[in-house]
Amino acid sequence: MDFDFTSDQEGLRGLARQILTDVCTPEHLKAIAATDSGYDMDLWRALAAAGLVGIELPSSSEVGGGGLGFIETCIVLEECARVAAPVPALAVMALAIGALGSHPTLLGGVSDGSVIVTAALHEGVGYPLTPSCVVVGGRLTGAKVCVPAGLIAGSFVVSAADGLYAIDATAEGVALERQDTTTGIPEARITFMSAPAEKIGDLDALDA
Repeated sequence: MDFDFTSDQEGLRGLARQILTDVCTPEHLKAIAATDSGYDMDLWRALAAAGLVGIELPSSSEVGGGGLGFIETCIVLEECARVAAPVPALAVMALAIGALGSHPTLLGGVSDGSVIVTAALHEGVGYPLTPSCVVVGGRLTGAKVCVPAGLIAGSFVVSAADGLYAIDATAEGVALERQDTTTGIPEARITFMSAPAEKIGDLDALDA
């Protein structure tokens, strides 16, 4: 059995590596770390323009993704990690996009880098696979901590006691607070106070 990457996959790796290494010099990383957000959104948009951000999303005109798989996503993530790229790749590409892949109406602007969608999964106290947030009448109440890219996100994938929900960052009942952690990039504590939420999956989706 051949476990080597295909020539297309190696080409993908080369493209990601070129974009990232051209930008992510030690001096540039230090300058970005000193900004309020800690993220280089110009670099993120450059990755998006190259088709790398939405690589796993459907290739429909509505979404504009690459229609490839998780292996290709991992190749891009590996290259981001190689240079410690200050972009929200893990939050968007490995977590949130996977949860929203079958909900194209919630993915507008994600592939082109203009909208950040992230996952709010961490509990202040307790285990992530037993969420404490509850939803009553389509409105979610609870809190999440250490949300990656939470301060710059346009929407959140939030775990609740009965599954996964999508919530707009500007919705009524959403309050954000900056959290500084050992990552060196600001994260967010998010409090949801009866915030309108759209269910996108059950507990099996949370496990996935």
